[in-house]
Amino acid sequence: MGDDNVIVCTSRGAVSQRYQAGRVAPELVDADRPYFGLTAFKVGSDGAGRVSCSFARNKTLASGRRRRAVEPSQVFDLGQAFYVLVARGDLDSNGSLSHGIPKPALLPRPTGDPVKHVIAPAVSAQQVTFTAIPAVATGPTTSTTTVPPGGVTPIDTSTCGTAKACFKSSAACTTACEYLLTWQSVGDEIRFELSGAASGYVSVGFSKDTKMGDDNVIVCTSRGAVSQRYQAGRVAPELVDADRPYFGLTAFKVGSDGAGRVSCSFARNKTLASGRRRRAVEPSQVFDLGQAFYVLVARGDLDSNGDPVKHTTAPAVSAEQVNFTATSQLLTTQAGRPLAVAHACLMLIAWVGLASTGILMARFYKPQWASTKLCGERVWFAIHRTVMLSALVISIVALLLILADLGWTWSSEVAHPVIGMIVICLAFIQPIMAVLRPHPDGRHRWLFNWAHWFVGTGAHVLSVLAIFLGMRLPGVSLPDSVLYIMIAFVVWHIAVDAILEVNQRYLSNTKTKNVPEAYAMDKSDATTPPPDSRGHCLRLVARGDLDSNGDPVKHVIS
Repeated sequence: MGDDNVIVCTSRGAVSQRYQAGRVAPELVDADRPYFGLTAFKVGSDGAGRVSCSFARNKTLASGRRRRAVEPSQVFDLGQAFYVLVARGDLDSNGSLSHGIPKPALLPRPTGDPVKHVIAPAVSAQQVTFTAIPAVATGPTTSTTTVPPGGVTPIDTSTCGTAKACFKSSAACTTACEYLLTWQSVGDEIRFELSGAASGYVSVGFSKDTKMGDDNVIVCTSRGAVSQRYQAGRVAPELVDADRPYFGLTAFKVGSDGAGRVSCSFARNKTLASGRRRRAVEPSQVFDLGQAFYVLVARGDLDSNGDPVKHTTAPAVSAEQVNFTATSQLLTTQAGRPLAVAHACLMLIAWVGLASTGILMARFYKPQWASTKLCGERVWFAIHRTVMLSALVISIVALLLILADLGWTWSSEVAHPVIGMIVICLAFIQPIMAVLRPHPDGRHRWLFNWAHWFVGTGAHVLSVLAIFLGMRLPGVSLPDSVLYIMIAFVVWHIAVDAILEVNQRYLSNTKTKNVPEAYAMDKSDATTPPPDSRGHCLRLVARGDLDSNGDPVKHVIS
């Protein structure tokens, strides 16, 4: 052994890529990413002395452009042939390796690193070509046992509320809960089991309130990693110790069933010492579980590096603070964000209800009620102006509510807020253009007509897109029925628009309009009714015939 590229799987659920320079313990090729270059990995132990894992690795690995790049000579090109060595052994427990070369006292190694193998490694009889499927023998064969995915057995919920505490998505669910968390106090330890329907990760957070931010978070991923993190605000949680992602966690197992469920189990002392390392853990980032906290369970996807990205659904939050020494059974309440819910409701009212009505009135109802006034204006114009100004005011109120919910910060990391701000800016432009519009008979009137139509239609289309994008954002988490209602609304609006357009064209072609100039763009906002002779001193009455088209010809008598 020596000058070897080594991949290590441990009974504590960790997978790591390492380099062994000689007869010493293999070192991580990337201390910040122990699983550098490894994907789709699962690892665990059956608890009876067998460790199993699976993983994938590209034949060649790029060292990256990070400030601390991986040494290319330490990750071998598996397009070439190599001897294969399989070693087994124990893990350390005191943070140092026992390869005969002790580490300096100031730089202890993370707990759970491999110590020297207990038996001689098995070595292939010849070099292996990894693109072939040879049968390579090294010695006597051994029996195998089946290990559940990730070494994690289904969580037993039969003793919830008696032997252990449970926090789950519904009272009726057992193992197929959308999420399930159990814990049990044993001496100074709290033993956790966590499971959730997720493609990337499931996490549990300990919080002083029901909102995310200033939380101690433990994350289990579908790639077999467990990590202890701290979430300062509405950002991704950071590792409390970059060199030891699983700082403070013991006896952990983690895995995915490959069908969209991640499960793990781990233990954590109620209190954790920050250590005396050169880069000690900040004590305020690992909470004392001897105290009571709200419990938050979040699920989501992983980025290309295997780190959690923002959760795809709103976190589940316990209705009350949890005493981790008790064995109560808790049900969930969604993360409390009433301002976000109010924002969503107001935007639906403004753009699905009011704006849609205003657009249809202006486009198709100008000929109606031609001789009737509403508040001194033609009916279509009065309704159009009222509902569109109401939509603008409601949108501004909704914007202030969501900014207050987010602590008066704004993020462009997702498309919803960006598109939403564009919609509100366009809605602001519309009334300004209307106030400055030329006279209906002005020669530049056509520019206003097209600009007013383009800005209004663009704002309406983008508002519907923003609503669809916002429906799945954390804090709202609307049911699927709302999505179907929105789809039905879009179909209905397009259908109504098409029917009214056909009807308008038909009426225009048959010349049955009530007001001759009603459909002309340069008369589209005329605010005065047709001239009325009532009140004048002189009235003229003429009589005559019609031509073949039904139009009046010159009167036959004076």
